[in-house]
Amino acid sequence: MLVGGPLFGFASDKYGRKPVLLAASSFTFLVGFGVTFAPNYTTFLIFRFLIGLGIQASRFRHQFQFQHLKCIVFRNHT
Repeated sequence: MLVGGPLFGFASDKYGRKPVLLAASSFTFLVGFGVTFAPNYTTFLIFRFLIGLGIQASRFRHQFQFQHLKCIVFRNHT
């Protein structure tokens, strides 16, 4: 949360939400294979940290999208 949120937040501001979400999802998918086939515990921990970065990007984007949709729904019902 300390690294992934701000990192991908700035990237979303610069490049847009959709490309960053696709990159983060692809990154998480690829690093997931690294976790699966990690040869030792140190490599496993490094890949787990990297997966946390990718998951945080997706979480940050979904949280923002939910708040945006919630505002649209409330604005249309008033």
